[in-house]
Amino acid sequence: LMVVVSFTTVVAFEVVGSIMVVGLIVGPAVIASLYTKRLWLMLIMAPLAGIAASLTGYSASHYFDVSIAGSIVTMLGIFFAISMIIAPGGGLIARARRKKNLISNACVNMLLVHLWQHETLGDAAEENQQRTIAAHLNWEPDIMQSVIRMGTDQKFIDIQTNGIIQLLPAGVNRARKALER
Repeated sequence: LMVVVSFTTVVAFEVVGSIMVVGLIVGPAVIASLYTKRLWLMLIMAPLAGIAASLTGYSASHYFDVSIAGSIVTMLGIFFAISMIIAPGGGLIARARRKKNLISNACVNMLLVHLWQHETLGDAAEENQQRTIAAHLNWEPDIMQSVIRMGTDQKFIDIQTNGIIQLLPAGVNRARKALER
């Protein structure tokens, strides 16, 4: 396989040029790797990306009356840019979502550990009120409300009528697990 790839690359450099050879070797593989980490799926997706770039690049070269090789590699670049943004595994949108979820989970864990600590110390009536927690954790009111909403949605906490935030059994378990890490 290595000999065939080497031979094809050397011949292709002479026939179509270095830009197209490098673009067609690297581009489809990189695009496929943004969508999956499974080799067998990459081996299917990479040629499909190369074929799609070749067809659209060839059509674009005839429409704009420009170089075919340059158009194909340009289409690979466009496909890569789009994939870099929207790919579910490695795209920028997916990474931003994962980062937001990690931060949200860390804030919920911090709140749960704070509540659990004060419940075990016996000063929950004073320390587990929303304004006190916001001051201790140095959270803005909107962040505090967002974290409380996530905690109540996930059944970790309950807000009593007197404004005290109370840990539910699932919240105690999550606080313990957060401290074990």
